[in-house]
Order: sequence, then structure tokens, then C-alpha cells
Amino acid sequence: MGILESVLPVKEFELDKYLGKWYEVASLDHSYERGLEQLTA
Repeated sequence: MGILESVLPVKEFELDKYLGKWYEVASLDHSYERGLEQLTA
């Protein structure tokens, strides 16, 4: 599996704006996530 030709990278993406700790404020109901608290990505 490779990169799809129809999927293009974002030009001029500013990585520094997105670095750091992200907190989950909402989620879909998945059985493997039930009961988890203070999730980060």
C-alpha cells in the first residue's frame, strides 16, 4: 500500500503550531476507551 495520488500534503504546514500535548475534549463511544480519563495525544 502506498500514498494515494488523490491525497496531497498540506502546503506551508506550520508544524510548530501543533507540537505539544493535546487533550481529548470529546470522543466517539469505543469499547476499548470506556472508563479512560485524562487522555492525551
